[in-house]
Amino acid sequence: MAYLALIDAGRHPLAPGPDVAEVQWFRHDDLPTLADGQDAVVGYGLQRLRAKTAYAPVAVNLLPDLFTLGEMQGVYEVLLGRALDARNFRRDVLRAGVVEESGEVRAEGRGRPARLYRSAGGRFAVDARERRVARTISSGDDPPR
Repeated sequence: MAYLALIDAGRHPLAPGPDVAEVQWFRHDDLPTLADGQDAVVGYGLQRLRAKTAYAPVAVNLLPDLFTLGEMQGVYEVLLGRALDARNFRRDVLRAGVVEESGEVRAEGRGRPARLYRSAGGRFAVDARERRVARTISSGDDPPR
């Protein structure tokens, strides 16, 4: 049996216990050698997480209260394991109405400051096959099948 959880690693520092001398976080694509069969468990968990992005607001739950669309896209790219087209992503997210401008900006290096957004309360998903924001779902609807 295995469990999958998405957590903010900054809020959950790791500490060795009585039976463990050393603990650390690893990126999913840079795991050390695991015991027999454990690679398949991790792979299946990642597959389920990627599939969940097609019907659940996974990325928004991993973002701070205020975020840039670039940060949101970055979360989806990590979840899906591939790059998304920035213009299409921005257009689709804004068109779906699942984020709203906060009226605030954040300066990130050179260039114009980035607009900050917040979740508009709806749920949305990136369809793993279409590679786009697929559908807006009100909080009372059943997920698409």
